[in-house]
Amino acid sequence: MTPSPTLSSPDPAMHEPPAPSSVGRHLPLAIVTAAVAVVALVVRAVIVLNSGGLSGMVGYDQGVYYSASEAVTWGLLPYRDFLFLHPPGILVALAPLGLVARLTRDSLGLELARVLVVLVGAANAALVAVAARRLGLFAAAVAGTFYALWPPVAMAESQPRLEPFVSLGLLVALAVLASRSDRVPRAALVLAGCALGFSVTVKIWAVVPVLVILVAVLVRLGPRALARVAAPLAATATLICLPFFAAAPSAMFRMVVRDQLVRGRMTRPLHARLADMLGLAAHVGQRSGLHEPLTPVLAVVGIGLVLVWVGLPVARLAVVLLLAQAAVLLATPSFFAFYAAYLGPAFALCVGAGAVAVARLPYPHRARERWRGLGVPHTTGALVALLTVAVLATVARTDAFTRVGSAFPVATLRGAVAHARCVTTDSVGSLALLDVLGRNFSHGCPAVIDLSGLTHDRDASLLPDGMQAPRRTDLRWQHDVNAYLRSGQVEVLVRRHYDGFDSSINRWLHRSPVLAGTGGYRVYGHPRRSGPGTGRGSVTGASHTKPQPRTTASHESQAAVLSSVRRAGRPSSSTAA
Repeated sequence: MTPSPTLSSPDPAMHEPPAPSSVGRHLPLAIVTAAVAVVALVVRAVIVLNSGGLSGMVGYDQGVYYSASEAVTWGLLPYRDFLFLHPPGILVALAPLGLVARLTRDSLGLELARVLVVLVGAANAALVAVAARRLGLFAAAVAGTFYALWPPVAMAESQPRLEPFVSLGLLVALAVLASRSDRVPRAALVLAGCALGFSVTVKIWAVVPVLVILVAVLVRLGPRALARVAAPLAATATLICLPFFAAAPSAMFRMVVRDQLVRGRMTRPLHARLADMLGLAAHVGQRSGLHEPLTPVLAVVGIGLVLVWVGLPVARLAVVLLLAQAAVLLATPSFFAFYAAYLGPAFALCVGAGAVAVARLPYPHRARERWRGLGVPHTTGALVALLTVAVLATVARTDAFTRVGSAFPVATLRGAVAHARCVTTDSVGSLALLDVLGRNFSHGCPAVIDLSGLTHDRDASLLPDGMQAPRRTDLRWQHDVNAYLRSGQVEVLVRRHYDGFDSSINRWLHRSPVLAGTGGYRVYGHPRRSGPGTGRGSVTGASHTKPQPRTTASHESQAAVLSSVRRAGRPSSSTAA
């Protein structure tokens, strides 16, 4: 006979802890994710405030991407009506803000674009934490915080650039695919495919990490899951790109694919690229060779990747992504410091996994254990956590003083452009800040969105060794710049130290009256000149303008032709021979 339960023999079931609810299981990760997002938001907001606020003059590219998106709202299409060297995804993302600007003022649209990118950066940091959740909360916190604070990413995500949106698509896919089991819901696979498709439409470099992720899906989840990711990927990319491709198929292929593959090489040595890719450019400077702190950092990174690969098989995708994307940056002909943000998601995931791998070194058997929350031994984990906090705090101090731009003197310059029908510039973002960009579009002024980009397309010129020819010796570019600047009534020049104008343009500017100016910003005026060069598209680099064949420039031939152009006086707006 079974004895009845008494006070001396309580029912064991009464003392079993209740099973954690779904909310309870996900609450720690939600707290970590929210904290990481807040940190990222604050860091990017501080950088914006340090750089002249939302209306600051920040680089050249942000003006190109925003102005191109506003041009779309005026009925102008990239590739057909103006030069644009990237896929159209960024234009689709920013087009709603361009529409707001058309209905209100240009500068408001640009300011909202910067707010949007800051929010995207915060979302990206949160997604890094979610994508690292398979390794536990410790890895999620470290990876997300590193992404939130790492200067190359933080700087890129404080202004409208391509890299934040590429990272957004990749991280959405990585986050939804980071399931604890090998069974991922169909809706998650479809979402991952759409996100990867969007990334590919923003920057062509996204093809490399997207292919890596597709291979990982095939290996881990099988061909059926791969099909469920690949189909929405192709549909999303087609939906975004097809309207623009249909309007100018040959021009779009030339600008987006061909111009990227055959660019002239830049004089950026290997050690400088590596320093930029690791966020160490400020510490390495222009010194040649592998110097401190580049050498020890490279050694630490290499050892860390080996530890992750050997000890944490679940994190091998992040290692492959980092190596593949780093290979892209090392192989690309051109290189700028902000390209390092392209590595951000994979680098952050590797850092989070590396912290876990180091903390587990005294306990190698734990490296293969399944999901266990923190998953790190308490003593070793505490030491690694303290070291990680110290490193991240140092990085945060760098972010606090980082500047990517400066205040733009709108009040000083606005009066000089208030009554001009067409305003030309060496940086189209200045037209948006002065609220004359939309006015230019409405008046049918030449839509030159990317003046510097002409040197990679119709005005490309290479030296015999394959290097990009200096702008001062690129005759076709000098010709097009001359024609474009003279097509308006006033010229706003904001980057004279980068322009590379030849002596003929500089002499013309020297003779032109300065209507307004302060610091490095100038507004020049000149009498309106009739004739060729004043109509839309004459120097826009659009599809209806036949591109010139890419040439190899020698210094002797450049000098001879340059002297003939000077003797000829003012050039016409036709393409240089």
